Amino acid sequence: MKLIKCYISSFGKIKDFEINFNEGITTINQENGWGKSTLASFIKAMFYGLNDSRQSIGENERKKFKPWNSTERFGGYLVVEKKGRVYKIERFFGTKEREDSVVVTDVETGKTFNTEDLGKRFFQIDEEGFVSTTYFTQKDFEIKSNASITAKYNETYEIQDTENYEKALKMLDERAKELKSRGDKGEISLTKAKIYQIKEDLIALKNFSTTIEDLKNQEKTLEKEVESLRIEQKLISDKITKAGEKEANKIKRQNYDKLVLERDKLVAENNRILEKLNGEIELAKRVEEYSALLGQLNELSIKLDGLEKDIENLKNLSQKPVEKTQNKSVNLPWLISSIGVGVLGIVFAFINLFVGLSVAVIGIISTIICLIVKPKGKVQEQENTGVLSLIESKEKDLKEYSSIYQKTKSVLDSYLIRFNVESSDYTTALREVKELLVYYQNNLDRLKVLSISIEELKSQKDIFDTDDSVEDLSYLREKLDKVSREFSEKASILADKKARIKSLEVQLEKKNEYEEELVELTELLEESQKEYELLNLTLDYLKKADENLKIKYRAPIENNLNKQLKNIAGEKLSANIDVDFKVTINEPSGAKDINYYSKGYRNLIEICKRFALIEVLFSDDKPFIILDDPFVNLDDEKLKEALELVNNISKEYQILYMICHESRRA
Repeated sequence: MKLIKCYISSFGKIKDFEINFNEGITTINQENGWGKSTLASFIKAMFYGLNDSRQSIGENERKKFKPWNSTERFGGYLVVEKKGRVYKIERFFGTKEREDSVVVTDVETGKTFNTEDLGKRFFQIDEEGFVSTTYFTQKDFEIKSNASITAKYNETYEIQDTENYEKALKMLDERAKELKSRGDKGEISLTKAKIYQIKEDLIALKNFSTTIEDLKNQEKTLEKEVESLRIEQKLISDKITKAGEKEANKIKRQNYDKLVLERDKLVAENNRILEKLNGEIELAKRVEEYSALLGQLNELSIKLDGLEKDIENLKNLSQKPVEKTQNKSVNLPWLISSIGVGVLGIVFAFINLFVGLSVAVIGIISTIICLIVKPKGKVQEQENTGVLSLIESKEKDLKEYSSIYQKTKSVLDSYLIRFNVESSDYTTALREVKELLVYYQNNLDRLKVLSISIEELKSQKDIFDTDDSVEDLSYLREKLDKVSREFSEKASILADKKARIKSLEVQLEKKNEYEEELVELTELLEESQKEYELLNLTLDYLKKADENLKIKYRAPIENNLNKQLKNIAGEKLSANIDVDFKVTINEPSGAKDINYYSKGYRNLIEICKRFALIEVLFSDDKPFIILDDPFVNLDDEKLKEALELVNNISKEYQILYMICHESRRA
C-alpha cells in the first residue's frame, strides 16, 4: 500500500497544507515545532480516527489537535493505493466522536465503501498494532504484542484458530473472578458464607422456644419500666413548663422595673430642662432665628471696626503737608477698602435688607470718589476739604451702624435673659439652649416608646405574682435529661427484644425452608467449585496454545532481525527474540538483556526489530512506513548505520521520513 497525496484543512497547527508522496523516500526536513508529528498523527487518524478516551490534553487527540478557530474544518483527506486501486479517504472531526464524518471513495469508479473498522480493513491490524509496526515515533519504539498482530501473523501463515483468543481469554478470566476472587469475594465465598450462616441458624433454632420465652419475660419487665419512665418524664416536663413560665414572668417584671426607672429618670431630666428654660419651650425653639441674629451682630461689629479704621486713616491723611506731584495715581488702599465695604453690604443685604443696602451704597460712593479724585500738578487746598467731607460721611455711617448694633444686641439680651443659662458669650449661650432642646425632644420620643412598653407589660397580670414556690429550673432540666436518656435506652432495648422475638418466631416457622436451602446451596457450591477448576484448566490450555502459536512466528521474526542487524553491523552482532518480542544480545559470555546497552544502541535494535516484524507480517501487501525523526538518540556511527538501513528498506517499502536536521537525511 502506498501514500499518493495528503491534504489537511486544519489539524493541530497545520492548516491548508498539501503534499504529494514519492515512490521511495519522501523526506520532510523542518525545524522543531513545525508540525511533523502532527502530520504523522493526521495520517494515522485518517485510518483509525482520534483517540479521545483520556482526559488530559497531552493524551486526548481530539482536544490536542482541535483547531482553536471553531469555523475551520477539522480534518482533511488522504489518497492511497492498495493492490492497484486508488482510494480517497476523507475524514472530518467534530467535538465528539458521533459528530465525525468519514467517506472512502474508489477514485476510478466513484463508488463509496463501508468505513467501519477502516484501519483494520486496510492493514488487517488495529490501531495499537499499527503503532507497534509501521508507525515509528520518537517517544516509543517498543513493540507491544496484541491480538491483532497475532491474528495478522496467523492470517499470513493461514492459521485461523486464534483470532478471538483475547476475547475468549478475557471472558473466561472474568467468569473465574466472578466465582472466586481475592478477599473472600465471589460466588463461591458468598455461597460458603450463606451455608455457614444457615447452619448456625439451624443450631440456634433448637433452643429458640426457651429463648423466646425468656425474651418475652424480659419484654414484660421492660414495658413496665418504660411506662414508669414515660409517666415520670411527663411529670417533670409539666414542672419545667410551670417553672419556665415563672422564670419568664420574673424576667418580664425585672424588665418592667427597668423601664419604669428609666421613665422616671427621663421625666426628671425633662423637668430639669424645663426649669433651665423657665418653661419657655416654644420660645426656646426659636433659637435658630436668634442664632442668625447673632451672625448679623458679628458682621455689624466687623463693619464698625472697619469704619473706625477708615476714619482714623482719613484723619491722618488730612493732617499731612501738601506736596507737589505729577499725575498722582489712585489711592490704592482707599480703593480696596471702599470695594470691600460695598461687597460686605451686598452680602449683609441677604440677612437685613435695609442695613445691607445702606452699607453697599456707602461702599459704592467711596469707590467712585476714590476713582474721580486724582490730583494733577500742584495739590490744591480743595483736596483737604474733600477728605474732611468723607470723614464726616463715615462718622455718620458709624453712628447709624452703632445704633443698629445696639438694637440687635438688645434683642439678643432680651431673648437669652428669659432662660437660666449662664455663659460668657452669646455663642455658648445659644448652643446650650439648642442642646437642651435636643435632649428634651429625644427624651419625649423615648418616653413615648417607654409608655407603650410599660402599658403592655402592666397588662400581663402574672408578672406581678410574687409566688416563687417552684423547683429550680436547671435542676429540673438536668433531671429530665437523665430520665429521657434512660427512657430512650430502655425503649431501644425493648424494641430490640421485640424484633428479636419476632425474628426468632419467623425463623422457627422456616426451619424446613432453611434445611431445603442448605441442600440447594451445598449442591450449588459443588457445581461452582467444579466450574472454577474447569475454567482454570481451560485458561491454562489457552495460554499454552497462544504461546505455541507465538513460537511459530518467533523464528521468522528472529531471522529477519538478525538479517537487518547483519546489514548494519556485520557478523559481530546477533540477537535472540522471545514470543513477547523481548530481545537479548548474544555476547561471548552469554545472552545479555538489551537494557544493559546504551539508549542509542537500544533504539537501533528496536528499529531493526520493527522492520523485521513488518517484513514478516506484510509479505503480501507491503505497507508504507512513517518515520517521525526516530534517530535523535543515535551517535554519528549508529546514525550512519540506521540511514543505510532506511535506504535499503526504501527499495521495497514507501517511507515518509521526517527530520529536523540535514545531518539525518537518508
